[in-house]
Amino acid sequence: MRKRKRKTSGAAIFFLCLILGCLALPLISFFAFEVVRATAVKDQLRAICQAAALSGAARLASSDETETSATHQNVVEACLEIFRANSIYERGLFDASSVASRTHNPSSNCSSLFVELLDPNSNPPYQPVPMGDTRGTVVHTVGAFGLSPLFGNFLGIGGPFTIRAEGHSRVPQLDIVLCFDVSGSIDDETPVTFVKRFWATNPGRVQYAVSASRSGAGTGGLAQGTLLGVLLPPPSGTGVNGMPPQNLGDADSYSNDGWLAFSRTLRGSPNTGSPPGNYPSGGSTGNATTFTDLIVNISSDSSGCLQLPWTSPAGFYYPNLEAVVEAARGNLDSLSAFNNAKLSTVPGLVGVSPRPGYKNDYLASARLKIEPLRQSQLAAREFFTIMNNNTEAHFGFVSFASEAGVNPSDTVPAPNVSSDYSAGGTGHFPRPGVSLDPDTTCYESVCSAVDVTVANGGTNMGDALYRARQMLVQKRRPGSKRAVILFSDGHPTAPGSGSYPFWYARSLAYQLRDEGIPIYTIGLAQNPDVVPGECDILNDDPYRTVYYTDSQGIHHSYTPGPANEGISYIAGNGGKFFLVMDASHLRLTFENIARQMVQITAEN
Repeated sequence: MRKRKRKTSGAAIFFLCLILGCLALPLISFFAFEVVRATAVKDQLRAICQAAALSGAARLASSDETETSATHQNVVEACLEIFRANSIYERGLFDASSVASRTHNPSSNCSSLFVELLDPNSNPPYQPVPMGDTRGTVVHTVGAFGLSPLFGNFLGIGGPFTIRAEGHSRVPQLDIVLCFDVSGSIDDETPVTFVKRFWATNPGRVQYAVSASRSGAGTGGLAQGTLLGVLLPPPSGTGVNGMPPQNLGDADSYSNDGWLAFSRTLRGSPNTGSPPGNYPSGGSTGNATTFTDLIVNISSDSSGCLQLPWTSPAGFYYPNLEAVVEAARGNLDSLSAFNNAKLSTVPGLVGVSPRPGYKNDYLASARLKIEPLRQSQLAAREFFTIMNNNTEAHFGFVSFASEAGVNPSDTVPAPNVSSDYSAGGTGHFPRPGVSLDPDTTCYESVCSAVDVTVANGGTNMGDALYRARQMLVQKRRPGSKRAVILFSDGHPTAPGSGSYPFWYARSLAYQLRDEGIPIYTIGLAQNPDVVPGECDILNDDPYRTVYYTDSQGIHHSYTPGPANEGISYIAGNGGKFFLVMDASHLRLTFENIARQMVQITAEN
């Protein structure tokens, strides 16, 4: 009997296990299926969030917006566009919503995306920043999907359950040095007038005449218009400047016949508060090409000639040529200077009230007319702003002429008016340099340095590249991509003579190549005759033909040839050469370089 009972008990246990197995195994299988399905959804969602973050970072890095809030809104839209273009288990996410919370729970089979910008340099790192904050250089995406279990009824569970995943992408880290040419020719498109100021004994007053110009130069045969158009210099441009240091004694160096000769004796002494040099007895006033003053046409028409009367934004009144000349000299800043200069004899100045600030107002107004320097400054400043807003860029800046600036406060001494006119005094003119700093962007410093640059001197590209290389080797951040941008409106003229300036610049390009640093070159050709020289020294491929159109609408082409390997070509590493025939196109050129650098960084 005991043996039979054991058989009955074992059979019961077997059948019980069989029944339980038939019930439990499907439930276990359904549960395992749901776990695997949820895991797969999370993996897909993570990949989609990462793709969205990458797209947002690419939009951020390549933006040409200077308004950060608009840029960040574009980042959100770029992330959402990529997110919506994907699917989970063949269910499209095209209706995904953009949400303001990373903990959002979407409805069943629906999805949402949260996007924010993080500061990688915060403490602790990667803290969120408000939209529009330039510190936000990491794009963080959080995607959510409402997953409803397929076997929820069998398992006794509801839904949907929120599946959440994240993606991160950081914009490029770039160390950039801009070498900025401020040699004398960088203001050759400035509208100016050459004036002879003299004393006329009959009727006994100070008189003014626009000087005569070489036949075919200037406007209407007079020395007015752009410096380039009046002086007709060689391709290297003029050393005469619209604003101090003016180098007026150099005007006659552009012709063998001595035209447009500066007269220091007729200008008078001292520079401020004096009548013409031939006061009171009269005497020689030179000839029609003699001049004593060079003024910037602070209000000009389409041909560059003075357009008066004009009142400045600060409220200073300029009724005529006489007022502009005397404001530039400082003779309208005080009644004593006005009277000492015998300006009460000038009918055109009746109604002009001397008051402090006239000279500074003239200089401020003139500064806005200094071309192409002004356009170049605006383009460079906008480039720094875009890169500062949209990438993790640190900046260095080197202004250069006959030598390169090293410190933000660097200046170069030079006569205000002319080397043969001591009464004009000597000024100290900014030639700033801002070094890279691995701990800060130096954005404000480089923008300030760009703004104060003035035209004067030769073109020492080699010294500028030497300073740039020093910064990028000694001050680089580990892991950053490095680049030099060299902007010039000519070709090397210093140091030394002959071919040495060319070879000095090229030798630095070889050194930068060995460091893996590209050179992006911009050649501004305000004078078409400078194009061959610029292409020879700046090109990125000596075998590539450069096509351009001059100011007369005539098409040209130029191929440097194998003997003229440019510094961008020599340095390699992805650098490019850009020829610009119109200063108004510089902004687009700098934007193009920004995109090029982001692309090079992404590829590497």
